[in-house]
Amino acid sequence: MKIYGYILAVTLLLLSCERNANNVVDLPTEDAKFVLFAKPEAGQSLNLFIEKSKGILDLGSTAAPNNTVINLKDGNGIVLETVTGIPSDTNRVEFVNTLFEIGKTYEIEVSHDDIEHVEHSFTIPDTISLGDLTYQRTVEESEWDEDFTVEVLEIEVDLNDIENETNYYWIEFYARYTVKSNIEDDFEVDIAFYDSIVDGYAYFVDSTAIDYIDVDGIGNNPIMNDFGDGRAVINDQLINGQTYTIQAQIYVYEDDYYYSIDTIEIVTKIYKVEKGTSDYYVSLEKYRNTEDNPFTEPVQVFSNVTNGYGVILPRSGTTKTYKIPF
Repeated sequence: MKIYGYILAVTLLLLSCERNANNVVDLPTEDAKFVLFAKPEAGQSLNLFIEKSKGILDLGSTAAPNNTVINLKDGNGIVLETVTGIPSDTNRVEFVNTLFEIGKTYEIEVSHDDIEHVEHSFTIPDTISLGDLTYQRTVEESEWDEDFTVEVLEIEVDLNDIENETNYYWIEFYARYTVKSNIEDDFEVDIAFYDSIVDGYAYFVDSTAIDYIDVDGIGNNPIMNDFGDGRAVINDQLINGQTYTIQAQIYVYEDDYYYSIDTIEIVTKIYKVEKGTSDYYVSLEKYRNTEDNPFTEPVQVFSNVTNGYGVILPRSGTTKTYKIPF
């Protein structure tokens, strides 16, 4: 009987502690901060994404207060444009009257009475040039259907690095091609699906990302980090002042009976960026690779916004389109 009474008392004590846990545990709180994201680019206006952060137990909205004031200033602190209020459906504001210039410094200032003041300055980098594109085509028959052929297009583009500077480059490569139906008046699919109809033949435009050759994942190549979908960051520390050849390839599939590739273009975009751009995308990729694994150490995503969170990634880019005869 005494043992039963002891067990009952302990049980009642545990239940009492559970009911009153919220009254005795002092949970930490965190004040909201502004979260910013922008890619200021030479020749473009500023498109700024802005929210407010949430604490661990905060179930409220991330929308920034409507009376938030955002100033865009020049390097001397002179206000170029001011926006008050952020559309809650997009969380984006645009400064339409200021186009960023290479070599000039700008500052983003965000303020509200209830959230810590944020300032971030940045400089638009100069441009970078790409050399001519060379390519080699190889045609292979499909292993599963003799009517299909596979075009392997191997591409090389030279990047001319600037000497005695530590540079980072963000690149995007993709192929854009026009597909032609080989059967006249072949409109089995809704005609709106096609981009054009010429002489009774249907055409549509498609695109695909390019794969980089000999680049194995994040951090395994000292020069180039491949993020997939034709996106990568190049670090020039090992190629300082030299020419670096970017190698890529694309597989183009054709059905000899139904359709063929009419034209193909390789679109290349290269941006000179800060080290922060590389740090951000590398940390983001590592975060995505570990977020669903409870046995790995959490990865902190890179942030360069003082008194807040997020990233401002200034860049200056060059786009070249190479047409390849098909």
